[in-house]
Amino acid sequence: MKRLLLKLLALFIIVSICIISLIIAPWPRNDPFQFLKQKHLLLKNAIGNNKIVLVGGSGTFYSLGAEQIEEALPEYRVINMALNAGLGLEFNLNEIKDYIEKGDIVVLSPEYGNFSGGYAGGVQLLKAVNIFPEARSFIDNTKWRRLLMNRGMDFIRIKSQSYLDSFVVSLSETQERINNNGDIITRNEPRDVSALPFTYTFEAPKVEECVRLLNSFYDYCNSVGAIAIFAFPSIPRVRQKK
Repeated sequence: MKRLLLKLLALFIIVSICIISLIIAPWPRNDPFQFLKQKHLLLKNAIGNNKIVLVGGSGTFYSLGAEQIEEALPEYRVINMALNAGLGLEFNLNEIKDYIEKGDIVVLSPEYGNFSGGYAGGVQLLKAVNIFPEARSFIDNTKWRRLLMNRGMDFIRIKSQSYLDSFVVSLSETQERINNNGDIITRNEPRDVSALPFTYTFEAPKVEECVRLLNSFYDYCNSVGAIAIFAFPSIPRVRQKK
């Protein structure tokens, strides 16, 4: 019995060391979440200028060009703060709130998943904080504890998976980076997303909460002399084969 307990203790120690090592290990350099720090630095350095800030998920990150908007409107500094819908609208708004000034324009284009409950964010929040610790200040304590308790193992899984994904990316030479406006720069071939299913189920309470977040942020922008604009995210259009 004593030998069994010692073996179990040794196994526990080994597993604990592996988990802790994984948590503190750096993320692959080609993980898009590495852009969080760069985007915040770009937005911080834009303080004092009239700004246009693009907010949303990967649909905004990969499809809107802040650089092109800035060329058309040179009186504004345009920053694309969008990254991933898994962060949730709540996080998206919290992370830019302190940077908003009089004369700014914020273009809100949350993914449709936010209206079906995604506004609260998920395991991607744990990933964001692990990569960019300053992001912890944009998540309230109750939600943070709940994420650690309920999604901790999911976080371990996605971080483990990230190393395999990084290896595949390195083989395909699809390293991504962002420009001085926070836009994605990639050598990836365009993907046909027209066949992706639109599967969101909208429930009134969740939609109402998401709309409440948008309206609350709209009121905040008004209070500091900024403008918030809501723009529906795009839906892929099916092309008929000739």
